[in-house]
Amino acid sequence: MTTHAHVISIILDVMDPEQTEEEDFLIQIEKDAAQEDFLQGRMSGNPYKSTDAGMGPLMRDVKNRICRDTEMIALLEDDNGMELLVNNYIISLSLPIRQVYEKMWKKQHPGQAMVIVYRMRGLLGDAQETFISSFGETTEEEQMEDEKLNEALSCLVECGGLDVALQLLVKADRSTWGRQLLSQLRKLMDKCAKTRFGRTQLIERDGLSHFLKIFRLCIEPDPTDEHCVQLAKSYMELCNVIVKDEQVHKLLKGITKSEAEWLIKLVLSKELTEKAWTQQFSRGATELVELCLATLGSLILGNDEAEAALCSHCKLYADKLAEVDNDYNPQKEALQTELDRLATVAQAIPRSPAGCRLKDQILATGIVAKACKQIVDSHPPLYSATESPEWKAFVAKPSISLILKILHGLTKGHEPTQKAMADKNTLAILHRLEQVASENSIGTLAENVVEALKENEEVAAQIEKVREETKKKRKEMAMAMRMKQLSKLGMQVGKQGEVKVTSRKVVSEPLVDDVSDPLAVCCICRENLFTGKKAAAVYAFCSLTESRIHYSVSQMVMVHIDCHANAIKRGVGGRSVDEWIKAALHNAGVRCNMLTPLAIGNAPNAEWLTAVEKMRKNIEDALQTPSHFNRQFFYNDMCQIVDRFVFRRSFSEQAQGGGRESNVQYLAVLHLLCISFPPDDTSLTSNEPRHRLVSFLLTEQSLKSWEEQSQDILNASLRDGEDPAHPRSFADLRPLCLTWAFVDTYFKTVIPIPEDVERDEWLKARLLETLHKTAEFVKTFDEMILPIETWGEFIDYFNLPSDEFGDYFDQAPPPADDAQQI
Repeated sequence: MTTHAHVISIILDVMDPEQTEEEDFLIQIEKDAAQEDFLQGRMSGNPYKSTDAGMGPLMRDVKNRICRDTEMIALLEDDNGMELLVNNYIISLSLPIRQVYEKMWKKQHPGQAMVIVYRMRGLLGDAQETFISSFGETTEEEQMEDEKLNEALSCLVECGGLDVALQLLVKADRSTWGRQLLSQLRKLMDKCAKTRFGRTQLIERDGLSHFLKIFRLCIEPDPTDEHCVQLAKSYMELCNVIVKDEQVHKLLKGITKSEAEWLIKLVLSKELTEKAWTQQFSRGATELVELCLATLGSLILGNDEAEAALCSHCKLYADKLAEVDNDYNPQKEALQTELDRLATVAQAIPRSPAGCRLKDQILATGIVAKACKQIVDSHPPLYSATESPEWKAFVAKPSISLILKILHGLTKGHEPTQKAMADKNTLAILHRLEQVASENSIGTLAENVVEALKENEEVAAQIEKVREETKKKRKEMAMAMRMKQLSKLGMQVGKQGEVKVTSRKVVSEPLVDDVSDPLAVCCICRENLFTGKKAAAVYAFCSLTESRIHYSVSQMVMVHIDCHANAIKRGVGGRSVDEWIKAALHNAGVRCNMLTPLAIGNAPNAEWLTAVEKMRKNIEDALQTPSHFNRQFFYNDMCQIVDRFVFRRSFSEQAQGGGRESNVQYLAVLHLLCISFPPDDTSLTSNEPRHRLVSFLLTEQSLKSWEEQSQDILNASLRDGEDPAHPRSFADLRPLCLTWAFVDTYFKTVIPIPEDVERDEWLKARLLETLHKTAEFVKTFDEMILPIETWGEFIDYFNLPSDEFGDYFDQAPPPADDAQQI
């Protein structure tokens, strides 16, 4: 064997006369100075040798060594959490560390230790450095070297030298001379594996099986021999280099069934690997197992029996997914390790057609279906808080992280698995898991699965749909929670999204059982306002316009006047407090300075007169001006409400609450109050033509009476509102038209008074019904009438005769002295 080893060394000299041993180099690992306060631990072994355990062959191995030595174990399985920088460039974790040294450090810093800086990704914002994912095409010098190597390999193949070298592998043993021969043969095979031609020749000559036999030879008899373990590792690395080239996958024949079963049991079984390597070489054993796991999925490609051996293990583990969560299972820890290793195998299966065929067989074992079913069947309520005990217990289950790792590996680049997982429930729980922050990186693992699923356009569309549904559901839940909190504070959200004090209930005051209508109850005693003999009123707020015209608004919080009087008698901490500040304590915080009585006729006359007098005094105190109560006074107030409604002005500027619906309800209260006053000698007067339209609410006795003259009233109002000095324009008269529309619609939908009844009694008996009708009235007016912008739309909506109104704005205005007046 010594002679054989010497001959191999001569062949190596002939193939590459200038060959030199790969030089060792030093590595200095430092944490980012800007993240000094955030990263625990320190790499105490600086500088490291490139041959030290965990210092290669890939940058990922360096990252994992950092995670282990600094106890950042959560990042071991996460390739997205940590960044490694060399020479102020972010380096891909899949690049070989020796290649990084040769390309990015050696020439600029000869003889110096290569400095690798590690940091957490995104901790202090987005990275500004350039990311190096590969070193691009080979240089001209490297191409020339490959050509020379291919020529030498061609000569070696033609003379039968490669066949003889592979036969020597079969004859080698673990003796001292045998190890020397294996070392020389490994160098020769490394030369072959550097080019695609060499890799092809090795595959055609069943080189992978030969390498696996050497691997088995080195570790089986005495796994404590460190030199043999390193030799075994070098041959497994050789296998890994060959099978990672997807261009040669179509040539793969796969290792035999017996070899596959031995290797699968060796690396998947925790018990066997613990027997194979002692604690003394635990780190080297771990690295060797990881290398085997990364290579296993490719080694079996091309051999149906070997692939079936792996699939049988997948089927076996599919039935054990739930057992790993059983704390009383004595095999729990071993099973957890085995499933974790199976996930590593799945993630290393290549995306080539051969790899997809293997994934087809694994999919048929049912492991994907059972994994998805376990997640879907055991998850907590989907939209409950992820900080809840149920969610914390769920994501802490060992099976969840293991299932996500397995699914990620099987889903990558495999359309059938992606479609098999495209179930709405599965996608929903995966999307929910993306948002989970936990110590075992569940969120990152779920995100990896989702990103793999999005490779399929159809599944990606379903994922986006699930995400939109989640956003919608969370928005609804947030709104419901907001409404709940506002309700506790005695507030609500209006139709236009504004937050206002509710007029329907008082905080912590439940409704009386026999009163189901919130509009009909006293805000203090919660009894019905429309039954019994107590005088009732509405809290309102009165003020003056800029032109010193009185007006009032309301949020329609109603109360028995006696209840209000009793409530304000109570002191507030022994202090003297204004009546209306006290009132705000029991009327849900409604700002008010007057009580407008309900003229429903159920209270004794003395109480009614007292209520009216109190209202008059309230207004005088608030406005600091004397008030003469008659129909004209309330008519003016009604005109102001209609104006604000038609012009869409705010009702809450002064009162800090109250909207369109509540103030149209308040209009009904004022309307009934106004007609309850006896007519006096003065007529209802106004300088505004549109205000004169409002007076018909007080003068007309029935709906029929209004309908008989409504068109004549509109015609007269239009002529009354014209300006003789300007041509007719619908835009100028639109407010007048909308006011007529308000009165017409109010008569027809809110107070359709029959012809053969007493108007006042009919309105009193139906005040509560009138209040309820205002919601539909406001909706109709806002959605159907306010958007009208042209005269044609107006006459079409109200079905006005076209022969009389169709060309109204095309006619010349009549002389000013002929204008009709209402």
